[in-house]
This record gives sequence, structure tokens and C-alpha cells, in this order.
Amino acid sequence: MYTKIIGPARQAWKTVAQFYFENLAGDYRRADHELRKANRYYLKAIREAKKAHDYKKAEDLEAEWGGDVDGERAAFDLAETAYYLRRAQKYHIPTPDYKDGKYWEQDSYTHRYTLTVEGIDYVDNRFYEKRKKKWEFWLAFAAPATGLIGAIIGLVAIIVHATSK
Repeated sequence: MYTKIIGPARQAWKTVAQFYFENLAGDYRRADHELRKANRYYLKAIREAKKAHDYKKAEDLEAEWGGDVDGERAAFDLAETAYYLRRAQKYHIPTPDYKDGKYWEQDSYTHRYTLTVEGIDYVDNRFYEKRKKKWEFWLAFAAPATGLIGAIIGLVAIIVHATSK
């Protein structure tokens, strides 16, 4: 009974996921999905080879995995860099200098420059600081506004009580 329900549901979910990643997902999600799919495939194959005590096949799969995942990793890094650069542009955040090797690295697969982890942190920290400044500005008015609203409610209550006698 359980397999009669789960089998078609699993197939339907795979169809929906395939449609989403082929037609609706952005570059970042698509690249992340492909990278995870490749990693799952190779990890499973390596595990099975080691379970069968075929260590030569496991080593070959590990070497093949490194070569195959390079393309997916490069696509993911490019999509991630594009995401953070769009975010920086949208919120008027300065991006790190392209000449600084601490924030940028040249991809060995596509030979394009992508943000390093430090570069991503740089953009994220600037975004956080900008958002924090905006919230601090509005929170400075929160306490006085709350007090003013409370005073107005108190005055209205006193006036209503006085006129109801």
C-alpha cells in the first residue's frame, strides 16, 4: 500500500522539480542543483565501489569527479558572483577592487573572475551595515512615538470618562 502511494508521488515530485530547474529557476539555483546532483551521483558510486572492495574503481571515480564537477562549480561561482554584484548595485554598495587578489580569483575552468569567500563577506558586511543604519534611524523614533501614542490614548480615555458622567 505504502509503495503504491509513494511511487507515483515521488515520480510527480521529480517531474515538478525537473520543470522548475529547467524553466523557472535562476542561474544560481540551477547551478547549485546541478552541482549537488553531480556530488550525490559520485558519492553514491564511490560508496558502492568501496563497499564492493573495488578500490581502483573508487579512485578512478574520485579523479573523474574532480574533473566533472569543475564545470558545475564554475557555473555556480559565476552565478553566485553575479548575484552579489547585482545586490551591491541595487543597494549602492561599493564592490571590492578587481585588482585585489584577496577578493577576486580567476576561475581555472572559464578563466573569468569570481568573488572569493572574502569578497562575498565584504559585500555582505557592507549590505548589513547599510541595513543596520537604516533600522537605527527608524528605531530612534520608536520609543518617542510609542510614548506619544500612549499619552494620546490616555487623554482620550480621560476625556471620554469625564464627558460620560
